[in-house]
Amino acid sequence: LAVLIKTLRQRGYTLLDVQFLTPHLQMFGAVEIPRSEYLDLLKRAVKKDVLPIL
Repeated sequence: LAVLIKTLRQRGYTLLDVQFLTPHLQMFGAVEIPRSEYLDLLKRAVKKDVLPIL
């Protein structure tokens, strides 16, 4: 998980939807946000030019 997060950040990704908040994910900075805020972040994230993962 740490490598995935590092890779996404290096490639310009700003959002990783983990579906469920767990203590393990919180260790990596995961936070729960309201749906309206998530949708706003998602709209901005999908418009970004990012490097492909593969």
